[in-house]
Amino acid sequence: MKRKNSFFEKKNFFRFVSIILGVIFTVMTLEINSLDAQAAEENKATGIVASNSTQSLLLLNTSGGQMKIKLDSGTDFSECRVLVGGQTVTVTYYRGDDAYLHASKVSDGTGSSSSSSANRTSGQTSSYPSVSGTIAANSTSSMIYFNTSSGQMQIKIDDKTDASQCRLVKSGLSAKVYYYRGSDAYLHAAKIVADSSTDAWKASVSTANTLTVSGTVGSSSTPDVLYLSTSSGLMQIRMDRTVSITTKVVTPGQKVTAVIGYGSDAYWHAVSISPEKGTVPSATMNDSTTQVTVNGTTLPVVSGTAASNSTSSLLYLNTKSGQMQIKLDASTDGSEARTIVTGNKYYVAYYRGSDAYLHAGKISAAAATNSDQSINSSVTIDVNGTVASQTDVNVLYLNTVSGQMKIRMENSTSFPNGIIHSGDAVHVTCGYGADATWHALKVTK
Repeated sequence: MKRKNSFFEKKNFFRFVSIILGVIFTVMTLEINSLDAQAAEENKATGIVASNSTQSLLLLNTSGGQMKIKLDSGTDFSECRVLVGGQTVTVTYYRGDDAYLHASKVSDGTGSSSSSSANRTSGQTSSYPSVSGTIAANSTSSMIYFNTSSGQMQIKIDDKTDASQCRLVKSGLSAKVYYYRGSDAYLHAAKIVADSSTDAWKASVSTANTLTVSGTVGSSSTPDVLYLSTSSGLMQIRMDRTVSITTKVVTPGQKVTAVIGYGSDAYWHAVSISPEKGTVPSATMNDSTTQVTVNGTTLPVVSGTAASNSTSSLLYLNTKSGQMQIKLDASTDGSEARTIVTGNKYYVAYYRGSDAYLHAGKISAAAATNSDQSINSSVTIDVNGTVASQTDVNVLYLNTVSGQMKIRMENSTSFPNGIIHSGDAVHVTCGYGADATWHALKVTK
């Protein structure tokens, strides 16, 4: 009996060892396959997106020929929100079980993120390509038309642009621009450096006793000195890298209001500069407008009234030809609209985006007006609340914890986060007007 038990014990032992070895072999095989798959995903290719690419198949023109790479639900587009024909991209890919190449990740080929919210800390420009050239005559404080050796570029200036070394944009100015392609398919300026910008005007500036002056930016202005034509004459105001400019940069002919302080170098220095109230027109489009030029592109214009299901990001516009759905995004110029109000008439310059939706390049509210009141911006309050349904394009009704406030909106009111809509939670900085009512200086979501 003992020999019999020993036989069975040995037989069970060998079975046990066989099972363990089988498990180890299986695990090793899985790990090797996993490592092989991971290694396959490390393949990268850089090229230009072919115009006949589709939503599911990327045709990539590389130095070695055209590659066909599938785009599926697992593809990471965090560093390249949209694909545009002619765009340079870098693709991390692997070969799938279906023998096709699949994209695991798509990145902007310049090495920078395509998101317009990319972190662009002052001075950190090594990850962005740069180009040198001169500013063209049709440039504004929000769009640079940049003449380079390879042709003219259109580069947007947004609220993230580091313009500390180029406070003035004017025709003929030589500069270097660090740029990236945003999710709106436009080039955006990460940083602008004027060739003539220096630190010569650095000085200790007293902000205890400041003056506020308004005037027109003179053509003799430089990136370091603002020549401001005021009612009392021409002022020379130094601009250093600490000056706060609402529009990031200023342009000759622009009407601005400057808060200035006296410097230790016996010169006046700009503490802050903002566009003068009322300089933005109520609506540049009307019933006879068929097309307008927005950021250098001619767009068709349609008019209609906002339907009740419209939001601050999607306008349902009732036109004489039917209802249109038009997206309002970060690139939409909404300075002449402010709010989306049911039943209000709007003029929209639109285009078809790469996502097949119609997008608004610019939107104007027909009923927008400017009260042209004198506002004391030194006496301000900040309030949080929800936009009430009775809000229109001129008056913001804000539901706060202390009750409902009625706040007048000017054409100069800043809306840095886009158009607002009933139900939106917002933060409002208000100034007290000469008409004894609160006026919105800035509205953010």
